[in-house]
Amino acid sequence: MPTGGPEGTVRGRYAPSPTGHQTVGNARTAILAWLDVRSRGGSFVLRLDDTDPARQVTTGEEICLALSRLGLDWDESWEKAGPWGPYTVSERVERHRERADWLCAAGAAYWDYTPPIENVESHKKTSGKAREARAAYRGSATAVAGVDPVLRFRMPEGRQVSVVDRVFGKIVVDTSDIGEVALVRSDGRPTYHLASCVDDIDMHISSVVRGADWLNFLPVHVLLFEVLDGPLPEFAHVPLLTGEGGQKLSKRQGDLSIRQLVAVEGVAGGALACYLSNLGFEGDDGLWELLERAEGFDISRMGKSSPSFDRKKLGSFSRRWLSEKEPEAKILREINERRSVPLDSAVAQVLLPGIRSRISTFADAASLTAFVDLPDRPARDPKILPDALVEQVLATSPWEAAFLAEAVDAVAGKAAGPEEKKVRRACLTAFRDALSPGIPVTPPLHFMLAALGRERARLRLGSIELARETELLISPQDHQSAGGS
Repeated sequence: MPTGGPEGTVRGRYAPSPTGHQTVGNARTAILAWLDVRSRGGSFVLRLDDTDPARQVTTGEEICLALSRLGLDWDESWEKAGPWGPYTVSERVERHRERADWLCAAGAAYWDYTPPIENVESHKKTSGKAREARAAYRGSATAVAGVDPVLRFRMPEGRQVSVVDRVFGKIVVDTSDIGEVALVRSDGRPTYHLASCVDDIDMHISSVVRGADWLNFLPVHVLLFEVLDGPLPEFAHVPLLTGEGGQKLSKRQGDLSIRQLVAVEGVAGGALACYLSNLGFEGDDGLWELLERAEGFDISRMGKSSPSFDRKKLGSFSRRWLSEKEPEAKILREINERRSVPLDSAVAQVLLPGIRSRISTFADAASLTAFVDLPDRPARDPKILPDALVEQVLATSPWEAAFLAEAVDAVAGKAAGPEEKKVRRACLTAFRDALSPGIPVTPPLHFMLAALGRERARLRLGSIELARETELLISPQDHQSAGGS
């Protein structure tokens, strides 16, 4: 196993780019990198890969917030200084230039003066077959007036590069089949190839988990580590997440960003993290906290094919998570963040057991509490729901959800046949409409009654005729406590 810091511990990193929001695709890579490190008692490092400022659309602070929403933590970052900083790539440019000059002086890199292609799209269309047939790209070191050169890695001749990837296994490539990648752009900025390898060496990174779209460049990076005289980390390239129809997920798809899914739509961060960590592994339906997942985690057990991100499956998974794993205190906090008026604590204590098994998101949970805010205005039609049935329910004692469930079941009648089922359904619907007029989705009836309390329930279950006569209208603020006598 490669050594990391002075203590020989594993050091893994995740190096996000601010050119796109943290989506489910790159967040999954971060989670897998974190699991790999934590499973081996190592240190997890965040490094901001901001080498393309013109395309920056987010900030390091926003990236950290997105990752923390998933339950990830880290030992070193641009916000949490460590011994091998700085952890922002743009602050390490001088170091990259220093190593680029050294590579040039050592003959391992050269300035390529090949004129740039003016019309890239036209070039692709007219020379596609020719480019497929020709040898891997080699540039020209002959100076050309008016051309700003690109520094390229000089590919050694007559060699084979052999490396073992922890997911894809052994890879052997002849250097004649490897193109000479750019290390420094014509404007002087380092590319990912140079910056990543230099920074991994300087930061004593021993484990790299990244997307499989970098797998083709692994032999190049192996050679770069070799010529830079740095220890080669372990590499694990994870198959990319795909969307519907197998298309690649774009990091610019805002609807699949962590912020959109968690902060806006209300998906539980723990549920999303668990769902993403399962994708690509056999038996991918387990419910566990990330630290539980880290126990015995082995990234080499991952499949080689690309898994698909499915919103419907995420919804089903999230429903199980909220029912079985999410603490009630967290659900209540999330509900109150989405409400104009926080739930009374007594009301919340009664309601939460009744709604958590019916929700897929925190937004669903907030919607299921909307009936509490309605004014206590009579909304029952006694022709559909007679007074005798209402009084039978209102006489329930003690006024608790379990006893109210029995009372409601008794007044609604048994459903032995089609007609009985119809009558029962009409009775339950009438109760629900009286307690929550205009609200289509509610908690189970007995939880609604328990949360409102006996007196608020009595006011809402009064007859419409009585309301018309007295113009009764009582604000819910007058009856905030649950379990009224």
